[in-house]
Amino acid sequence: MRLDVFAILGLPLVIGLLLLIVYPLATALGRSFVGRDGIDLAPLQALLRDPGFSRSFMNTLIVIAVAGSSALLIGSLFAWLNERTDASFGAVSRMAPLVPLLIPPVAMSVGWIFLAQSTAGFLNGFLRAVLGLAGIHLTTGPLDISSWPGLLFAYTIALVPYAYIVVSPALRNMDTALEEASRMSGAGPLRTAIQVSLPAVGPALVSAALLIVIIAAALYSIPAIIGSSARIETLSVYIVYLTQSSSSGLNQSVAASMMLLVFLTGVWGLQRWITQRQRQVKISGKSASGTVVRLGRWRRLAQALIVAYLLSVSVLPFLALVVVALQPFWQANINPGAFTLKAFNTFISGPNKLGRDALMTSLELGAVGASIVMIVATIMVTYAHQVRGTIASFIHGVTKIPAAISGLVIAVAILYTFAGPPFRFKGTPLILLLAYLVMFMPQASIAAETARGQVGDDLLESSSMSGASRLRTSWRVLWPLMRPGLAYGWAMIFVLILGDLIAASILSGPGNMVVGSAIVEIYTGGIFSDLAVLGTVVCVTALVVVGLVITVYGRRAGQRGVRVTEASSAPTLTS
Repeated sequence: MRLDVFAILGLPLVIGLLLLIVYPLATALGRSFVGRDGIDLAPLQALLRDPGFSRSFMNTLIVIAVAGSSALLIGSLFAWLNERTDASFGAVSRMAPLVPLLIPPVAMSVGWIFLAQSTAGFLNGFLRAVLGLAGIHLTTGPLDISSWPGLLFAYTIALVPYAYIVVSPALRNMDTALEEASRMSGAGPLRTAIQVSLPAVGPALVSAALLIVIIAAALYSIPAIIGSSARIETLSVYIVYLTQSSSSGLNQSVAASMMLLVFLTGVWGLQRWITQRQRQVKISGKSASGTVVRLGRWRRLAQALIVAYLLSVSVLPFLALVVVALQPFWQANINPGAFTLKAFNTFISGPNKLGRDALMTSLELGAVGASIVMIVATIMVTYAHQVRGTIASFIHGVTKIPAAISGLVIAVAILYTFAGPPFRFKGTPLILLLAYLVMFMPQASIAAETARGQVGDDLLESSSMSGASRLRTSWRVLWPLMRPGLAYGWAMIFVLILGDLIAASILSGPGNMVVGSAIVEIYTGGIFSDLAVLGTVVCVTALVVVGLVITVYGRRAGQRGVRVTEASSAPTLTS
């Protein structure tokens, strides 16, 4: 009997992950709500009496309702333009809605502070100059990112990708017969999209809405940077504040986290109820070719919208970071002749090591954390593919559980469980690694499942029939073919860890300061040159890592695809 390393490692890893999810939640609940005399609801009662909780909860509902709805609309529009119309102009238009996933939200938030702050924002300086030519003289504005409209705008552009990644595949794979029938009946492109295309993917829209609600409720970087300057507190900021106040505040933060979990569970139940009563157009064998909607004179406007979004979420904020980093001091007027590298030199070799040390810690955590998460996910997914059936469904379910739990809830539970005795992980990188392992497992498992699904079982069966063990088959056949997909997943997790502010705000301290918490601390201190330099370095690092992975593994995948095509005369390979 041959040794099966996946059976040895797979199931224990799944059980360990389940314990890492359940144990901290149970511990936090037990210590917060169970006293010597039984159930103690004092933390919950104190929370409900606190006007700050009701205010932050209402603010969060407003953000979800307004920004979430706007993001769902914009993301669905971009999906329709790219998948159903002639407005798409290749990889740029398809990648534009996904760019926020490659740029840490905390860097984008800081960039928009530099762009649209009411007095020194670059866009405001430009607009005031233009308005001055027309005889309209302003000393502040006209834009103000530190306001409700500014906060909702930042939330919206950050949430668009989560709608796009769900709606776009649904539109791509749906049968186009209903659309063709609508156009033959005289309906225009817009009417067909509203009355036929989007209703046909109704369940996907509802799923996208659920994902947006989960992300928006837990998002911390935008309200911590933009919301704090606007004096608008959301539930995520309120929970983080409680974790940093006192031991009683920690109990209340657990209560607030559980309230958030109950709210998200209710939203999930509503989503399930709606999707079970909706009908979705299924994928059919009919080709979607030849069904592209011609937008005519509206095509350029649609393409301009895509480009404007790309500018809003990446190009403009990044340029703002670079300009502030090169200026002697932050001002609305840009003078290239005064640019200097002094801030970069100070960041690299200056006496203030906060940003430098935080960057090195985040890079190390990103590399180690992404590797651990992807290795664990790959082993579990490979084992699930081997056993199939109920056990496989159980494994897939466990890896997706954290997606239904706010990252704030996970971070608070891990802090309550592992910060003190007997573990005493507070202030160490290990407590952050535990949080990242749970928080980013759903993304890692999806990447691993996608990579595994692209490898045909016939190749593995041929290797086994040749006498190779499962481990040797996996090492020589399976993993090399999965490597591009796993590399993309690793890059995604690396970027998420590099720009994380949820776990960082709750679990980091002087001994394990990371980029997210350092940016907030520098921003609070008003040292804008250091802030801009750190934000610039983070963005460049994220883009370089993602670019290298896409360049290296995209080229290899393409070369391998050419070889398979040339050898496709064999019937077993053409399937």
